[in-house]
Amino acid sequence: MSSPPIEYVDDLRRKGFELRAELGRGLSGRVFRAEQIKLGRDVAIKFCDGPESRISETLRKRFEREAKLLAKVSHPNIPYVLTTGEVQALRIPYTVLEFVEGHRLRDELMKRQTMNERVALGIVLDLLGALGAAHQANIVHRDVSPENIMVGVGRCVLIDFSIGMTTKSDVKLPRATKTGDHLGRVEYMAPEQMRDMTRVDARCDLYAAGVVLLEMLSGSAKFARAQLDAQMANLSVELREVIKRSLQEDREGRFPSAAAFQDALRPFASGAGSLNSATTALCTNTKCPGAAWTQNGYYEGPAIYADSTEAFCGRCGGRLKRQCGNCGSTFRHTQFCEGCGDRWYEIPTCETCGSWLQEQDMGTDTKANCCTKGRRKRPRGRTQVPVPDAPPSDDDIPF
Repeated sequence: MSSPPIEYVDDLRRKGFELRAELGRGLSGRVFRAEQIKLGRDVAIKFCDGPESRISETLRKRFEREAKLLAKVSHPNIPYVLTTGEVQALRIPYTVLEFVEGHRLRDELMKRQTMNERVALGIVLDLLGALGAAHQANIVHRDVSPENIMVGVGRCVLIDFSIGMTTKSDVKLPRATKTGDHLGRVEYMAPEQMRDMTRVDARCDLYAAGVVLLEMLSGSAKFARAQLDAQMANLSVELREVIKRSLQEDREGRFPSAAAFQDALRPFASGAGSLNSATTALCTNTKCPGAAWTQNGYYEGPAIYADSTEAFCGRCGGRLKRQCGNCGSTFRHTQFCEGCGDRWYEIPTCETCGSWLQEQDMGTDTKANCCTKGRRKRPRGRTQVPVPDAPPSDDDIPF
């Protein structure tokens, strides 16, 4: 990831924004994290500065109309637009957007391949809420996919409306595609969208949402209609039928609206999505940057979120744990469950010397090779005998 050009930094600073790190890049250009100086809040600034967009009037128009589309919708699962502008020295347009904490659903699927049914349904219910709001504003997204869904903050957010279109005639929002264009990701396109990008309606987005749900639950977005039941063999027959309806080849057989699709999923989604009440939660990823680390870099406990309704850790994206898997008790800041005594989390230790581990030693064979600290303190030519109850050493973690 590159640093922002000095022309960007100077121009945006004059307008009240301090550019920070690059968040990502795509066909139209780059996105940077920034601070809105007067309010002290983070924002995302999207620049139309990709190699193609600099010379393509079509890409520039798509970029500018995306902000206009987003400005027509207000929904918690869609990022809001603060303002638009242009880096005057370079004539590069930009859009200032809500900063969305989290990571792309695609990243989550690459790590896990499949997802827990409760979590997957919660994500899709949020996604359908966003699509319902867009459709009510006569906007079709046309590129619903895990690449354009952000997760990790107790909600999912639908991003990138760059190839979105309005189904209602609007001279201020001319269509930026024509017959023959095939923008977006093929695996998630409805059959009618494959034939003609300009002759679609809201039901193509609902088809794509169905593919996303299928992928989260089965591990693949690709499917053969005759083999759908086999691909979803781990799901109830009733849930399979809902997903199959969303994937009907004839759009007349699909759900007529996002709300209808939501209503069909809710009976299977008890407790899905964000929690109704805040509880204390912890992240059990021992490499999470938000975990408790000593001054010398030893892991001493998990990242803990008090009064949280989030589903995922905001630092590493891991799934948060808030109930004991054995008795169902809620987490109370102790290592052992107050209800049954089961262990909430482990503190990784060396299998040879018993020392707590630094991140660099996690996942290594400490039984055969000891840990970095143990190897450093072991006398050359002699085998050190572990002493579990030895007094604290000269650093902050005892053996």
